[in-house]
Amino acid sequence: MGIQPPYFHGLAIQHPLLRIRESIVQGRLKPGQRILEVEMAKELGISRAPVREAIRQLKHEGLVVSTAHRGTYVMTLSSQDAKEIFSLRAALEGLAIMLVVQSRNTEVLDKSVEAMQTCVNANDMEGVIQTDLRFHEILCRAANHQRLLDIWSSMSVQIRALLSITDLQYLGPSEVVPRHRVLLEAMRASEAERAMWLLINDILKVGEYAAASLAASQ
Repeated sequence: MGIQPPYFHGLAIQHPLLRIRESIVQGRLKPGQRILEVEMAKELGISRAPVREAIRQLKHEGLVVSTAHRGTYVMTLSSQDAKEIFSLRAALEGLAIMLVVQSRNTEVLDKSVEAMQTCVNANDMEGVIQTDLRFHEILCRAANHQRLLDIWSSMSVQIRALLSITDLQYLGPSEVVPRHRVLLEAMRASEAERAMWLLINDILKVGEYAAASLAASQ
């Protein structure tokens, strides 16, 4: 099956890696769908070389896979994948919470919560997901722990792909901002352990929902 215009229509970004990644994360390219270099290059109006390089990076990110018999296709994330991704995410961000509270550097998170609220007010669901993930990225950066950030960043695209199909279905957009505000309040009060468990419990619950949703659909 070839790549048709609807998969890229409406995406303002021009870089082939970003465009293909967004199409996968947003569900325009479906799990299990074949990716054909020639057709994708034609749709994007570019040569095959940058498409090939983009696919190579997407393999590294775990969004596409290649086999001798099937060729290259969009990765299908399993229930076990969701459990592993969210449990590792919970461990990383739990440590990040402790480090950020110790450094008293919580103010760096304020703007991302307000940006999240703006997206909720505008009923911009994709924006809510992006600003939600941005909050957690800033949290990991503020921990000043490079290896923690490297590991978190390496799986952030898969996290986003799972959030796109599960996070808002589980919480609802109206609940996302209040939960982050409660978390921030605990951090500002130097209640590191409480903040850590608030975060870990939320992440694990979303992970359980994601795993159950994927198990039911496969």
